[in-house]
Amino acid sequence: MFDVNRDPRSEEMYRLLCRRGYDAIISYDDELAGDEIRLESLPVITDGIATEMTIAAAADTEVFLTEALGLSPAPGSRFVIRAEINDNAGSDRRAHMIEIGESGVIIGGASEWGVAAGFYHLQRLLKLRGAPILKKSIIYSSPRLDPALAYPAFKRDTTTDFDFPEAYDENYLRSIARAGYTGIHLNFSSSMFSRSVAYSELDNPQAAENFATLNRIIAIARRCALEVYLSYYSVPLPSGHPLFSRIPAMRGSRIVNTDSLHPLCWSSPDTRKYYREHFADLFRRVEGLAGVLLIVGCEGMLHCHTASELDSGQRVTCPACAEAEPEKIVAKMMNEIAGAIKASSLSARCIVWTYGIHTWSADRGERMIELLSPDCELMTNFDTGDDFILEGANGHVFDYSLRCVGPGEMFRRHAECAKKRGVRLHAKCESGHPLEFYNFPTLPAHTRWGGKYDNIVQSSAEGALFNWKFAGFTDQIPEELAGLMSWRGCESSESLLRRIAAREFGTEAAEAAMSAWCKFDQAMEYHPFSGETAGYFKGPFYIAFAHPLILEPCKLEGLTPDFWTNFDAGHLIGAHGRPRFVTDLSWTQPFGVEAILSALGKMEKLWREGCGLMPDTPRLAKHRALARGFLCMLRTAANLVKFFDVRDNMYRQASTLESYRRNIEKLRAIAIEELENSQAGLECLQKNPALGFQYTYRAAFTRSMCETKISHTRNLIERGLPQLWYNRRFSLGKTAEWLHTDGRQ
Repeated sequence: MFDVNRDPRSEEMYRLLCRRGYDAIISYDDELAGDEIRLESLPVITDGIATEMTIAAAADTEVFLTEALGLSPAPGSRFVIRAEINDNAGSDRRAHMIEIGESGVIIGGASEWGVAAGFYHLQRLLKLRGAPILKKSIIYSSPRLDPALAYPAFKRDTTTDFDFPEAYDENYLRSIARAGYTGIHLNFSSSMFSRSVAYSELDNPQAAENFATLNRIIAIARRCALEVYLSYYSVPLPSGHPLFSRIPAMRGSRIVNTDSLHPLCWSSPDTRKYYREHFADLFRRVEGLAGVLLIVGCEGMLHCHTASELDSGQRVTCPACAEAEPEKIVAKMMNEIAGAIKASSLSARCIVWTYGIHTWSADRGERMIELLSPDCELMTNFDTGDDFILEGANGHVFDYSLRCVGPGEMFRRHAECAKKRGVRLHAKCESGHPLEFYNFPTLPAHTRWGGKYDNIVQSSAEGALFNWKFAGFTDQIPEELAGLMSWRGCESSESLLRRIAAREFGTEAAEAAMSAWCKFDQAMEYHPFSGETAGYFKGPFYIAFAHPLILEPCKLEGLTPDFWTNFDAGHLIGAHGRPRFVTDLSWTQPFGVEAILSALGKMEKLWREGCGLMPDTPRLAKHRALARGFLCMLRTAANLVKFFDVRDNMYRQASTLESYRRNIEKLRAIAIEELENSQAGLECLQKNPALGFQYTYRAAFTRSMCETKISHTRNLIERGLPQLWYNRRFSLGKTAEWLHTDGRQ
């Protein structure tokens, strides 16, 4: 169910991302080169291959030609776009050839998938050209990354609700296809589709209905030339569950920090039988399901080693797994699942994802990969797992990062293992929303995104997952770039970015934008991304310049409920959930105050220089607001460190009235600077309302939160800090004084 309360901008963003029409492309170079032709008014003909998929792609292309490029369909025109099946297009079913000549364009596809891909490829070519002009040529193309997966922006984080039909608007899904992606993935619990005669305790009464809904989603995606994959999650069961009472050997280790939750034990023959039957049944009942992504590390497909409550030095509390080699157990289960899937659907994929595998595997999964069968495929994070040094302090890139361009050391080692074992390899990264800043619509260090994608396509990866569920696909420049580079025959990332910059901002501003992106690229070398600084749903790198300065951690008056997180999944602490703000310096770890301030200072300097390179033109207005809003976020982070450092140091040693007042004046100076900074951030948000927008996990920050933060900071300056001075003098028997905002007593 579409929930407008998840973010006040939900309806506005939904209309924007799900609209059928196109904005007109402002031509940046309308002059013909010697080998180019101009498209005229034309018809689009699909007589040779008229299916739901190709008709939809052809109709979408007609709308694009009409609204984006100003052409109009004209039956009988000498210039036509014609689609057909062509055996010479290539062996991949999405392979296609585009022949551009004086009399029109012929799209030859290896199948209906190839024809549809050809139509969307033609749109990408025209969009990059920024005009109804194409070079006379014959272009052969097929996926370089298959699958290339995105996540729907309006699918909530819950694994037990489809969000159907709102999350699967065809206009939105088609925008993913025309960007160059081949599919989407959806996070679901395996319990939604559980049917079993032998293990009836795991039956879901709504399973048949859920199968029907999933089939409907797949049919919609297919019309948009997209495939559907499931990111599958198993559900732990309480120790007294009827299944465990009947078959005790199926109860796995107790999960850490829970009272009595257990996964199914993968050493048990009954567990393996259940999963074989489950996956075979899933792929029999859901025709066209492309595959599953199975995390075997720290979440996803839970097993005894996932997060066991260790006891007396044992690796697991499950007696059946206590002495077993975990890599063998996990590989055996994956091999059996993959075999069951292949028995039901030969083309379906079982992709084993090593996310978080370091939690139980001493060699980070290398031994497990050596034991996988050819029915399995492997996916590994492209940009995580490496240690680094920042300003003399040690850090670790533990999750999807743009600080790390990749490939990380773990990806390189897994690539070698996969090659030796003969299993296909896929890369996991983000394409617009790195974990550092998934609160922004994108991070405009676009040359750095390009470098990451260059490295992915030059690696041995054959596919890529480009979105986890932080924000999903929102059609930003890095997402467009990822889609373009997922196909063979595309240009280099630098060339593509120059053309995108010219199209978006005009020829004169394009070089300035490229220079700014390079500055932002350099700045990311100094981002303190590790440990607590990552900001999973908290801290200044999440709520940005809406983050308040907290004078007394136990006094939080003036903050509205949206400064706390209330997840649908029920991770609740206190009345409103978990605070989305931090109240101490713990978030600076593992770097500490000195290193993080030094790094943020260097990062801010480069970012400020980049912002200064972008001209103040109407076409750059939203992009400038994005970049400057990011600069405000960096300044908030630095001011927060400074404020907490001064605040805490006030009480670490004896003080005099004079030293106490000096500290209060330091705090006030920081607060005044942050007040101006948060006001500038609010201005950026007003110019680019997408800042802070999230639907999947609810809004990161909003205009209302920024206004509350500004009011809260004014109150800190005008009342909170003067009250401290007043109370200190009073407690020492001195004449009461009130410090005004201008420094008067």
